[in-house]
Amino acid sequence: MCSRENPVREEIKILGLNHLTFAVEDLEKSVELYKVIFGDRIVAISEKLAYFDVGGLWIALNVENAISSEDRDRTYTHVAFSMTKEDQVKLKEKLDSLNIPTKSGRTRNSREGQSLYLRDYDGHLLEFHDKGLSDRLSYYKDERPDVALKTK
Repeated sequence: MCSRENPVREEIKILGLNHLTFAVEDLEKSVELYKVIFGDRIVAISEKLAYFDVGGLWIALNVENAISSEDRDRTYTHVAFSMTKEDQVKLKEKLDSLNIPTKSGRTRNSREGQSLYLRDYDGHLLEFHDKGLSDRLSYYKDERPDVALKTK
């Protein structure tokens, strides 16, 4: 942790998002669900792990039995994936046909985009969103004076 008297001034460059890891109890069941969402993009699998390559993003499922999925169900912490409205409809239809429950996004201004939510079997919240950060910031600039926008 940096003190205020001696701040670190050299910029640390983050090159991008490396991977997302989700702790799962039943790897086989989770792999089948993630295949429904992402297709059969598995690049590595064992008894304890499965790795998907989703557009260059490495998504790891690791077996970990000590984490309570009930605790995860109580949080809005989530991962959001970008997709078109058309693909949201296709994904919802696919999940509905398999009796996998989804939720619509919260009520919001259409300029913020629309979302489809899904909790996986271990309580991780996944969002599929049809707009990007620039859309959200443009909406805030035009219609949300309560949100302070930072410029570089």
